Amino acid sequence: STFTDPLPAINISILVGSTLFAYVLFGSPLMTHSSEEVASKVLQNVGDLLSVTTMGGSVTFASDSFRRVLGYTPDEPLERMHVRDFMENADRILTLAKNAHDVEEKPLYLETAYRTKEGNSLPVLLSVARLRAGLESFGFVFMARDLTERRELTRRAEESEEKYQQIVESSLDGIVIVQNGRLVFVNPSAVNIFGYRSAEEMKNAAFEERVAPGSKPFVVPADRDRLVGDDILKNHEMKGLRQDNKVIDLEINAKLVSWNGKPAILASFRDMTERKELEREQALWFWEQEALTGIDRKLVAMVDLQRVLDAISHHAKALTRADFAGVLMIETKANQYLWRAVKGNRKPLPKNQFPLTPLHKELLSQSIISVRNIGTDPRFREDQFPVLSNEEVVSMNGFPLKVEAQLRGVLVVGFRSDHEFTGREQRLLASLAEK
Repeated sequence: STFTDPLPAINISILVGSTLFAYVLFGSPLMTHSSEEVASKVLQNVGDLLSVTTMGGSVTFASDSFRRVLGYTPDEPLERMHVRDFMENADRILTLAKNAHDVEEKPLYLETAYRTKEGNSLPVLLSVARLRAGLESFGFVFMARDLTERRELTRRAEESEEKYQQIVESSLDGIVIVQNGRLVFVNPSAVNIFGYRSAEEMKNAAFEERVAPGSKPFVVPADRDRLVGDDILKNHEMKGLRQDNKVIDLEINAKLVSWNGKPAILASFRDMTERKELEREQALWFWEQEALTGIDRKLVAMVDLQRVLDAISHHAKALTRADFAGVLMIETKANQYLWRAVKGNRKPLPKNQFPLTPLHKELLSQSIISVRNIGTDPRFREDQFPVLSNEEVVSMNGFPLKVEAQLRGVLVVGFRSDHEFTGREQRLLASLAEK
């Protein structure tokens, strides 16, 4: 048995009072016959499990609810029953009741269990009050409320809450609650999406800090024009910022909710960064293929070599957004090369030919010529690449131009900063060089 706070409705034991029980059960000349009948009717029909015992615990009265719930018939005699027959921890409870000396004569409240006639256990909230005649105590009033339904409702509520919490905690979508611009709840996926180490660390930041500048209009106050349950955003795409300020693509649903009695915004996020990157890559691939097809048609229609080389250089620079692009023509027999069709140059293009050095010949033997750190790498001295050095090109890739398997030139694409060419850029330039 455990002590607990009383329920308001169980205070009927105080309402009836020990004097009323004395009058009804033991007969008082001060009470009229009709009053006894009324009082008896009230006691018999009380909703809680009411029983009256002697100081020793023998039952002298039981209400209809008591009989019905514990499985006793209305006419079944209970005079020989003791509280031990239906109450768990009966002796302890009797001792507590006998030792209680409350000057205000307040009932004793605790939780215990009753046993039905069939032996089933029934959780109850019990109120125990003394029956007194003057200063003498002659019995107890036991008022028990069946907690079975309440316990079941509590169990279901806890189970439902646990399942809901498990769903929220295991959701792949980030879920947050924003109140007055601050994060008051975040689930593990939200912590992961925004790059934090813990929920507490994320909640210490203002939510607005995690919204990219172009998506700031999302952060809307819970104003009076909205009602709890109203949608704020639905399948809306926005840009977010991770803790490291990396921009991410998000799909968001948000609605107004009540959180601790105050308006708040419940938002769920889905990280679409990877999907968006794939979509962009796919769109870029289609554009590149269309551009290459268009270039191919244009080159086929050209008969002037210089125009062909100009077109190749122009498209090479445009497709890769490089700083510099050009074609150098190879004179194998003369062991020289000449720059043609340069785009993006800042200085006049020299018209003289340059000698092919052993380094040049080594690079020309490769399918893709890759040179970085021109001028700072001892192997790639400035005098080896006079035009590129003059244009301050730091990184370049070269793609051989062949006619009937004979090397005739090299398509050169360069950047004025350190640049590592991506596989996509190399495939584009290789396709362009093949044309």
